[in-house]
Amino acid sequence: MQTKNVEHNWTVPDIPSQEGRLAVVTGATSGVGFYTAKELARKRATVVMPARDMRKAKAAAERIEAEVPKARLYLADLIFAFELHRRLSAANSCIASIAAHPGWALTDIGRYVSRGLRIAMKLSQPLWQSAEAGSLPLLFAATSPNARKGGYYGPDGWMEAKGNPTAAFQPVVTKNATVGRCLWHESERVTDIQFVVSAPSIGMHDRPGVVG
Repeated sequence: MQTKNVEHNWTVPDIPSQEGRLAVVTGATSGVGFYTAKELARKRATVVMPARDMRKAKAAAERIEAEVPKARLYLADLIFAFELHRRLSAANSCIASIAAHPGWALTDIGRYVSRGLRIAMKLSQPLWQSAEAGSLPLLFAATSPNARKGGYYGPDGWMEAKGNPTAAFQPVVTKNATVGRCLWHESERVTDIQFVVSAPSIGMHDRPGVVG
């Protein structure tokens, strides 16, 4: 005789606190994945959102943060950049993995967010910088001899919204080697592609390349 499921009326409010737990949610830019990531964030989980389209991923993260102001969301590209750095270093590679972000740059990302967020973006426009200025941290990471391998750069202004390139704030979870390794292996499993990091020769150029 089967035991009756005592949780047949289980709904979102029944989710216990997820404080201290890490959730990697695939497909979080829309649909089921988006709502899964949002509710886990609401319950204090640290949520990682892997995505192929970073514009959609950032728009989804902004939607969640608008509803859950204290959400701890991390786009997987930063975790991947640090994990790639560890693997390149282990392989004694000349290639550098350096991450960067543009701050609050005025781009077409507004097309992918809700109407409410578009209004908020318009009202806060004085705090934003141009897309051209937003490219400076990326150009610094790609070209400056002072850019450190495994580093992360962004604007030096308030909340890293705008300004000149400087070392950016690095959330602890993004530097966690176990998290990076798990995300790497899960990505290989989902895509059925194994990415092996080796030590290539420098080739025709006399300076290392940059992956960011």
